[in-house]
Amino acid sequence: MAFLANPTARSQQYVDTVTGSASGPGSAAAPWATIDQGLAGAPANVVTLSGGARPQVVLNGTVAAQQTFVSTAGIAISGTQYIKAANAGGAILAGNGTTQAILLATGADLTLEDVILDPSLNNGGAAAAAITVPSTATVISLTLDRVTFQNWTGYAVDASGGCRINYTETDCTLNGGTVTGGVFLNSLNAGAVAVTRPAMVLTSQNTASRGGYVIIGGSGNTATCQFTDPDIAVTLDSGLAGAGLHYGIRVVNIAGATVDGGTHSISGAPGSRTGACVLMDYNGADNIDGSQIINATGTNSTNGGYVFAIGLESSGTPAQAENCEISGNTAAAVGAAITGGCHLGFLGFTKDSSMTGNTFVNGGISVVDKDTVNSTVTGNTVTGFASSGIRAKGSTNGTYSGNTVTQTAGYSNGTMIDLSWDDIPATPTTGAIVSGNTFANAGGSSTTLVTLDNTGGSATPSNNIYNQSSGSLAANPWRWLGVNYSTLAAWQVIEPTATGNAP
Repeated sequence: MAFLANPTARSQQYVDTVTGSASGPGSAAAPWATIDQGLAGAPANVVTLSGGARPQVVLNGTVAAQQTFVSTAGIAISGTQYIKAANAGGAILAGNGTTQAILLATGADLTLEDVILDPSLNNGGAAAAAITVPSTATVISLTLDRVTFQNWTGYAVDASGGCRINYTETDCTLNGGTVTGGVFLNSLNAGAVAVTRPAMVLTSQNTASRGGYVIIGGSGNTATCQFTDPDIAVTLDSGLAGAGLHYGIRVVNIAGATVDGGTHSISGAPGSRTGACVLMDYNGADNIDGSQIINATGTNSTNGGYVFAIGLESSGTPAQAENCEISGNTAAAVGAAITGGCHLGFLGFTKDSSMTGNTFVNGGISVVDKDTVNSTVTGNTVTGFASSGIRAKGSTNGTYSGNTVTQTAGYSNGTMIDLSWDDIPATPTTGAIVSGNTFANAGGSSTTLVTLDNTGGSATPSNNIYNQSSGSLAANPWRWLGVNYSTLAAWQVIEPTATGNAP
C-alpha cells in the first residue's frame, strides 16, 4: 500500500455548508462545501494511511446550529468510507432526491459516527429507507456508532433483497414514526450482526408482520447474530390494516443467535394484532440450534402473542431446534395480551432446550413447552395467569422441577400445571417429570392444581407442595387421565409424596 507524504491532510476531509468552498482543500481551516467534494477527497479504497489513520469525512455543525448535507448524486458507497460528525448531533445526512440517504454497493465498507440520518429531507418526506443494502456476492460492512435515524418511511436499514453483511450497531437511536419497520436484513447468507445498546422507538408501526429488528437467514447461511442490552419499544398503529404478528426482535434461520439483556415492549392497538418482544424461529430444516434469550425484561400489551419465544408454534414434521435457552428473564403481559393468551416464555418444537430462572407475571399461558423433547423447565417463578401457569403440550420426557407457581386474585379457572394433548400432530404429553414444585393459590377462583387429561399421556409427579391461602379451588383440583381428585388425601394415591394445605 502506498502511503501519503502528508497523511494528516488526507486522513480528514472537512465539510461545512456555511463556510466551505469548492476549492477546498478540505482542511479544518478551509473545508469543502459539499459532502460529494469531501468523499472525493477521501478516496474510497484507501483503507489506512501512514500511522494507521483511516480516511474520514468530517461534517461540521453543532446541535445548536445543525448543518444538513445532501449529495446531489446520492451517497453511493462502493469502497471504504468513514463519515463522522465533528460534533455529535450537529450533522444531518439527508435523502438524495430518490429513495434513500445512503446506498451501499458491492465492496462497500462504511462507518458512520455521531451523525443523524433523515431520508425525508430533500425527498418530500417520501424516502423509503435511510440506508439501502444490496444483494451482493461478497460480504460488505456497515458500522454505525452513535447514529440517530429519524423520519424514515420504509426501513431505517433495508436489505429486503438478500445480502451478505457484517452489520455492527453501537449506541444508536432509531426513532420511527409511521414506518414499515426498523432494521430488515433478509436472506442473510453470510456475515455477522452485532447490535449493542440500541434505543429503538417505533411509535406508529403500521405494516402487518413487521417491527423493530427482523433478521432472516438465507438457506445454508453462516451468519451470526448478537443483541446486547437492546432497548426496543414498538407501538402498533390503531389504523394498521390486517392482523399479523409484530416484533421487537425476530431472528429466523440463524443458529446460535443471542439476545442478552435489555428492555423490550410491544404495545398498542390490540384489535386482532399480536406481538412478540423477541422471537427466534425457523423454516423447515434450517438450523437455530443454540439460540438464547437471556437476562432480558419484556412486556406485551397487544392481543396475545409472546414476550420471549424460541421455536415454532405449529408445524407438521418439523426439524428440532436443539440446545436453546430462555433464562434469567422477567416477562409480563398487560390487558389485552393476557386475555389474548400471551405466552411469556415459549419453547416450540425444540430438543434438549431449557427455560430456567425466569420471572413470569400475569400471562395468558405463562410457560408453554410445546411438542418438545427433553425440555428442562426449572427454577422459574410464575405468578398470575388467565389459563395455565405451565403448559406442557405434546412434550416428551420434559422435566418440570423447582418452579413456584402462584395463582392470584382476579383470575379464574386457571391451571397451575397442565400436561395436555397437542393438536399438532395430536399427541399427548408423555414421560413428564414433575417434581419439587410449589403450586399455590393466593386468591384465584376455581383454580385447578394439576391437569392431565390425555389418554395415553404419562407423567411422574413427586415431592410437590400444594398450598391454598385464599381464593377457591375447583371442585376437583386434580384431574388425572379422566379421573377427578377432590382432596389432597385422594390425590396422594397418585402422588404419595405430595404435601400442603390444599383440600
